[in-house]
Amino acid sequence: MMSRLTLEDLGEDIICSNIAIHLSPADILSLALTSHSLFDCLNTNDAFHLLYSKRFGSKPTPLNLVHYDWKRLYNYRSSENTKFFTWGSSSLGRLGYTPSEAPLDHVTKTGIIKNVHTPTNVSAFNGFVINDISAGGFSFHILANDGELYFTGASWKKSEDSMSTPGPLNSRDFALGGAVVPLPYGIHYLPPTPMPWITSRAQHHFEPVLPHYSRSAPNPNLTKPPEDLDWSSLNKDRTKKKITETNFITKLFLPANDKFPSRRIISISSGREHIIALDNYHNILTWDTGCRTNTGVHLLFDGMEDYFISKISAGWNISACYAYRVGIIVWYTRDPVSRESYEDGTTQAKAHYLIIPGTDKGRIIDFHAGCDFVLFIKDNGQIYCFTIEAHNWALSNGEYVPEESFPVIKFNEWLLKHNITSSVKSTFTKISGCYHNFAIFTSDGMVLLGNKESFSDEESNEFPVLIPDLQKRNISHVAMGDYHNFALTDDGELLVWGTESNNCGCLGVGDKDVFLRENLGLDIVSDLGHSKGMKILKPQVVRQPTTNGKWLAVTAAGWQSGGIYVSLD
Repeated sequence: MMSRLTLEDLGEDIICSNIAIHLSPADILSLALTSHSLFDCLNTNDAFHLLYSKRFGSKPTPLNLVHYDWKRLYNYRSSENTKFFTWGSSSLGRLGYTPSEAPLDHVTKTGIIKNVHTPTNVSAFNGFVINDISAGGFSFHILANDGELYFTGASWKKSEDSMSTPGPLNSRDFALGGAVVPLPYGIHYLPPTPMPWITSRAQHHFEPVLPHYSRSAPNPNLTKPPEDLDWSSLNKDRTKKKITETNFITKLFLPANDKFPSRRIISISSGREHIIALDNYHNILTWDTGCRTNTGVHLLFDGMEDYFISKISAGWNISACYAYRVGIIVWYTRDPVSRESYEDGTTQAKAHYLIIPGTDKGRIIDFHAGCDFVLFIKDNGQIYCFTIEAHNWALSNGEYVPEESFPVIKFNEWLLKHNITSSVKSTFTKISGCYHNFAIFTSDGMVLLGNKESFSDEESNEFPVLIPDLQKRNISHVAMGDYHNFALTDDGELLVWGTESNNCGCLGVGDKDVFLRENLGLDIVSDLGHSKGMKILKPQVVRQPTTNGKWLAVTAAGWQSGGIYVSLD
């Protein structure tokens, strides 16, 4: 008689790649506590790579995926000692605080409007694990460990009158009162009271009548290394700490829907005036210029109800997602939320979308949505571009026919020459960017920069741009604002270069006059004039907030920057 096969007999590789991959981080750690053998299987570097990806996503991604110490990185990110820092333009409270709340030596000394030139802690998030951060044109967006989403500043959009893609262009969502407040969760609840504007938000904040959905108690094991796991804590109820909202930190809400119990956000991405999120049911939600409340809109993609969406990317004025065997889906506008959907609390709207031709076959390694374009890497390691005039498409009523994507010749030819001259078999692996600009990574540690002009097939030596200080330096992520850029290394070092417009402080290198004086004659920085900022010509290290620590994540957009930092003092 054959002996009965148990879960523990399956082996580390099967348990990690075939079972744990389908579980939540909390369930993975719960499984690890069921036996010593399962603990050993799920206490490996591969298991912590999986845990990290599930909790914190793919940005930043270390270059060496196999030999990187994923357990250490996971423990850094899971530590309650991590802190969120912002710097740059203080317009409309986008930094999450006012300059008067920042240390005096962090604030610009010139000009009527004071900005922040040195990374400054947003204290409301201290003591909380942050799963992800992203930056839009006018705010930061922070995804907390419990799946709740917050934004900084007055709004995620430029003004209440803004109307831009991928939001609706002809009309806004239905809402009673029209102020940016949480929606009611059914017609039998009282309608929301209009929210007073920014000066009194903290004193007059309105919560929903009922919570959006119930959640299990937080699992403290998620913030501990394996050797310190509290085996007895899994079933204990704990009072969950809440992030404190302020005049410049506001919580966003999910629509109610009985089909999706215990709904939470697992991934976010930001455009100029919109935010998109992926929930744990792989639905997409959006907050855009059509929204008149702080409750997100559940996007409906006709014909896509049964497909698995694995990744999202918010472009400057479009958004995109990837579904296996469907391809890259690009939406450029949506219907407004109807009165019926508003009153039943589901807050749904149909997305107007297309599928990039040819992306349904093979595997898409990575993709990035920009301004009227999407870049993507196919499984042949080459990069391609798809262009779309979003505003015209949004007004066309489906009369346009999508063009075919095309190879980005300058970059693909560079890769071919690089492989020949360096005797390597390198491929493109990852894309990041903002607006017209982007960065492309290779498997052997090269970082290539480009912009929309790179798509031209005219002969030119201008693109791709390779900055010597970024090559073979284990760069894990590049974040870009309007005119400034950051590169994060595997070692937690943060590099910056580009333009600081109008003394906005977005570079994060401290007082302009001091920085110019310290680097006089070194061909590192140029002065753009009084109250006009400066331009850093070569990547420079952003000073750490403490004497010993690491930057773990970075984001940038517009004239502001932000990062997650852990102190090791």
